[in-house]
Amino acid sequence: MILSAQALAGGGLSVSLPGKAERTYELQQAADVLTSAWTNVAAFGPLATGQTVVLSHTNTAASQGYYRATVQH
Repeated sequence: MILSAQALAGGGLSVSLPGKAERTYELQQAADVLTSAWTNVAAFGPLATGQTVVLSHTNTAASQGYYRATVQH
């Protein structure tokens, strides 16, 4: 569940989501959902406690495309 997502000034994206202890969160980007590989552009964790996770991608040269957030246990 994403709490919020916003475009960053100058390009890029920032998303906030609830995090759980002992998990790592990644923001991934792809140029095309069906044919492109997903690339990790931000990561946070592993978390010591539950907290809000903020993941940002500020590489304006590659910021266009599709994004998804993933969690690793």
